[in-house]
Amino acid sequence: MAKVLVVDDERGIRALLVDILGDAGYEVIEAADGSVAIDKACRERPDIIILDVIMPVMDGLQVLARLRGDPATQAIPVVLLTALPAAKGESAGMKLGVTHYINKPWTSGTIEAVVRVALRETMDAPGEGIDEGASVARQGTASSQKTSHEPQMSIKTGSTVMDQKLRGGIPLGSLTLIEGSPSAGKSVLCQHLAYEAIKGGQGVAYFTSDTTPNNLVAQMGSIGLDVSGYLKEGKFRIYPLEEPAVGGDPERLMALLSLDIERLPRKYKVVFLDAITTLASYSGHRAIIGLFSYCKRLCGSGRAIVLVAHSYAFDDSMLLRLRAMCDAHLKLGIESLGAKLVKTLEVQKMHGAELNTDNMVSFEIESGVGIRIVPGTKVRV
Repeated sequence: MAKVLVVDDERGIRALLVDILGDAGYEVIEAADGSVAIDKACRERPDIIILDVIMPVMDGLQVLARLRGDPATQAIPVVLLTALPAAKGESAGMKLGVTHYINKPWTSGTIEAVVRVALRETMDAPGEGIDEGASVARQGTASSQKTSHEPQMSIKTGSTVMDQKLRGGIPLGSLTLIEGSPSAGKSVLCQHLAYEAIKGGQGVAYFTSDTTPNNLVAQMGSIGLDVSGYLKEGKFRIYPLEEPAVGGDPERLMALLSLDIERLPRKYKVVFLDAITTLASYSGHRAIIGLFSYCKRLCGSGRAIVLVAHSYAFDDSMLLRLRAMCDAHLKLGIESLGAKLVKTLEVQKMHGAELNTDNMVSFEIESGVGIRIVPGTKVRV
């Protein structure tokens, strides 16, 4: 049974959290202020701490800094609880290793889901540590050591020209963001990647919000990607991607999605989330960062995860942060080429390296064929 330390200066909130977490099967201890929280964290060694940000005398960020400065408590995962849009708090928290926030007011489902995800991340972490960047770096080192002894499989599109732009393909163990304008071919690109991954012997899990499983199979068949046999053999699995209802809790759905990915059978080494546009549009920055951070950790175990969204789902600052977290970033658009409109793929980042030359290709989607490269590709110089 995991032990949770709840820290909040409001008695009613503490009591509610104690009830919610107790009913969920956790052992719960509580603290009404920062100094008591530090003392209990040292003595009780909880598995996770839910920490209010706004408290008198010593606020949550000050408590967090003290916890991170003590070797006895520095590795305990912390979820920050706040009633404010905390851009400043988020930045300070992330520097101290926090990737999960819960906004007040919240639902019991949100509390349970976030605590469960945060605990799972700790169990899956490749090593102890408090800095997210350092954790990612350690995962990268572990991946490099693994690939030095065995060949690294890459996911390809099936188009020689496009795969050259992808520098050979998307490796297993990588996190990829595909974003772009509507109708720019993001889903078709994912379908090609999924098909080639299955042909290459990898199990593929495909979460879709844009269509039903039957329609997805029909769409892929219409462009020459017959996956019906792979579906029957269990090599290809399709999952509906739940979208937030009016008045719903998108951040809870984001946390539950992380759990759905984590629960996938190990044979599904390639995962597509097509698309998280609506979910991301209605979620706060912290929930989005949390999803990408969790996916990044799962990639450390050898999975390749591809997240897909329309560009408008993220503001510029968020997009920069997500791109920094990802190993690959592909941007799709629509441009005029002579008298016709074509789709464009710009590979902005691949294998962790930023690209700005020889990274663009134009293509069309042809019935029965799928992606067809259009001569006259633009090259950024």
